[in-house]
Amino acid sequence: MGWRWFSLWSIWFLLGCGSRPLTERVVIGPILEMHFGEVAVYEMGTAMPISFTEIGFIRARAEGDVANEVVLEQLRNEAASLGANTIVHVHVGRSTDVVVASGVAVHVP
Repeated sequence: MGWRWFSLWSIWFLLGCGSRPLTERVVIGPILEMHFGEVAVYEMGTAMPISFTEIGFIRARAEGDVANEVVLEQLRNEAASLGANTIVHVHVGRSTDVVVASGVAVHVP
């Protein structure tokens, strides 16, 4: 029992105890089959589709000096994994060493 516990603890530690995940999600609607097409992005304050089904709030982050497109691509991948074909209310924030993008993953019929 001791060796098994130690092995599991070691794996958890090596995988990044205390580190933050690259993407996060809070599901508020139905998860659909994975979307394999392009995921449209509508930034906060721009015109967006009128009719859609909300799936969840999503967030992506990247550390270091990276372009905004890197986190937007992570956001698109997370949305597609939930079955969303569009992300609305997208906001991208940047600090000295972290870029964060967030939005609402939706399915537009």
